[in-house]
Amino acid sequence: MDAVLKVSPEKEVFESLPFYYQQLFLRNENFNTDFFVNRKHEISQLEETVKRYDNGYNGGILITGEAYSGKSFLSYYYISKYQKNRDLYVVKPPEKSSVSLKEFDDALNDALNTSKISLKKFSKIKPGSIILFDALELWWENSENGYGIINRIKDLIRKHADKVLFIVTVNKYALKQLNENTDFENYFLNIIDCLTFSSSDTADTLLKRHNAGGISFVFKDKQQERIKPAEFDKLFEDYVKFTDGNIGIAVNTWISKIQSYNQNKIVINSPETTDVSALNYFSDEMNEMLKQFIMHRRLNVKKIARIMKKEEAEIIDNFAFLQRSGVVTEFGKDTFEINRFMYIHIKRHLKKKELI
Repeated sequence: MDAVLKVSPEKEVFESLPFYYQQLFLRNENFNTDFFVNRKHEISQLEETVKRYDNGYNGGILITGEAYSGKSFLSYYYISKYQKNRDLYVVKPPEKSSVSLKEFDDALNDALNTSKISLKKFSKIKPGSIILFDALELWWENSENGYGIINRIKDLIRKHADKVLFIVTVNKYALKQLNENTDFENYFLNIIDCLTFSSSDTADTLLKRHNAGGISFVFKDKQQERIKPAEFDKLFEDYVKFTDGNIGIAVNTWISKIQSYNQNKIVINSPETTDVSALNYFSDEMNEMLKQFIMHRRLNVKKIARIMKKEEAEIIDNFAFLQRSGVVTEFGKDTFEINRFMYIHIKRHLKKKELI
């Protein structure tokens, strides 16, 4: 699909970049606090909610937003800087997604270094400790048997919120579906949205990462240090417009707009409107599959068939097309996700069709 090639990094250019520089922009879970920018509103909300918790109000904190919007980074940064005196237990999400209660219990046990779920186990935790469930959408599935872990988390909050502060991050589209089918949000003291970034915050984020790579850039034939402030402003305004203010998408887009690397310099372009009209020819079934990827993040044929209540044979051809076209890419063995460089275009496409 031509659109995928247009929005993706040029293979030869990308491979020529120093590995460290690549990782500054594309490494998953790159939570270096030196790269954290702003989030004053979200931090303020977190502080106010933690004060309410400390004053005896029981419930968790839910952090939500678009994919790539910085939910995980916000939670790790806030806890490490503002709640560093509390013990932290991180329940790691499954890379391939799972609705297995046993797998969830094992992950919780690993985080708490205990052998089984019990009141006794939680009695050993220091009061006021934090348990972080990151990327809840990977523990959930919108199917008949896909809500077991959601119910388990609700039960944990109900039983132990007087002693443990539960923080959960979740994709906004998954949360919307959860709220339609359950009372999940009622278990939280506050639901905090990761807001979009301004052009100045986008500039700070991209330049912090770029400058950490130890190379300079050229834009419109001008060396980085010679670019006028107005030109800088226009460049990063273009990034905000292209990405809808989603900072993670902006970070990905920066890499895709590198035109060349030579003598420790990159040539960067501003993002421009991309023709993705080919998406309009996708079938209803393909669009429904993409909707499920938006909500669940990582899926395979078996899981999509279960969610859509179809036989695998019914959807395999359309799934294979999405994979061949590059719209979805392989994350791990038999696990797929929306191509990070296509995410913003897929989201807009589905919004236009009122599917999300």
